[in-house]
Amino acid sequence: MAKERIISPDPSADPLMCDQPEAGSSGQTLLHVGTVLLRRRRWVFGIPFLLATAVVGIGLVLPRQYSASASFAPQAGPGALSRLSGIAAQFGLSVPTDDAAQSPEFYADLLRSPQLLRELVAGRYRIIEASRDTIQMDLIEVYGIAERTPGRDREKAVERLAQDIMVSTDLKTGVVGFAVTARYPELAHAIVERVLDLVNRFNLETRQSQAAAERRFAESRLAAVESELRETEDRLQSFLQRNRDFRNSPQLTFAHDRLQREVQLRQELFGSLSQAYEQSRIEEVRNTPVITVIERPIVPVRPDGRRLALKAIVAVVVGFLFAVLAATGHDMLRRQGAAEPATSAEFRRLLGEARADLRHPRRLFSGHRG
Repeated sequence: MAKERIISPDPSADPLMCDQPEAGSSGQTLLHVGTVLLRRRRWVFGIPFLLATAVVGIGLVLPRQYSASASFAPQAGPGALSRLSGIAAQFGLSVPTDDAAQSPEFYADLLRSPQLLRELVAGRYRIIEASRDTIQMDLIEVYGIAERTPGRDREKAVERLAQDIMVSTDLKTGVVGFAVTARYPELAHAIVERVLDLVNRFNLETRQSQAAAERRFAESRLAAVESELRETEDRLQSFLQRNRDFRNSPQLTFAHDRLQREVQLRQELFGSLSQAYEQSRIEEVRNTPVITVIERPIVPVRPDGRRLALKAIVAVVVGFLFAVLAATGHDMLRRQGAAEPATSAEFRRLLGEARADLRHPRRLFSGHRG
């Protein structure tokens, strides 16, 4: 009986066998990752679910928050630059009149300034509790901050309040808007009202102080210019008394015109300084508001949205990514441990020593190994 000749197939000649992915190809990698995720499906599904449940549970347990908002526009009063520009214009000069202290960015920084926040923390506010009892509390008591030193608890309250204030500016209209978030609706409304009062008081005190300095400067300059004006007028009067018929002499006519221009210049400067002096006296005692409140705060009737659905979705995505990394990392360690048993044994031994050091931290400093 003749022997059958068995011919082994050539993989390169079979197109079906040529299409098989090689070891380490992307197809096998994706298949392996999918297998690992299915093997650790409890992690993949359980970790996102637990994380989302924890986030939603914490959001339900935390007290509701209320927000009150307001907006205002600063009034640019006649400051030193505008008065100086009026005086300089008489001499043909141009002086910029932009006042950085009246810009929306300035007020945005003012609302976030530690000094204003400390003023807010130091105030006491009327709060209506769930039992309808009205009590007076400051923000340190509201936030439940208890420190050994009074200065430390105040600074912590300032840091907490800075997180509860949101400020926005509109450069086109110059409107400054802000909102305050608090645990009680009356508290949020009271803080916003106090912010408006503090900003207005700051403007009044700043403007009055600036007006007082301008008044003192204008008063001293007014006396000096008045003396110079009198001196110039006396020289012109003396010239006219000595030269009654100066029109027939070109030299005397030129001297007269020069003295006349000097007297006119001193008169105009004296008039401008007199107006600035009177204006600064008015500004020094002015107590009218210097901000225009566009939106008054109202007591919020509804709490802020918790956004639990959005937080749950973010928690699911983060939990899923963490579960994928944990599953693939665990599988890589297992495979590497099987390929390198000596290294795996050393790793487990060092991991056990690290756990022991965590239970007994003094070993880290003494160098003792049990």
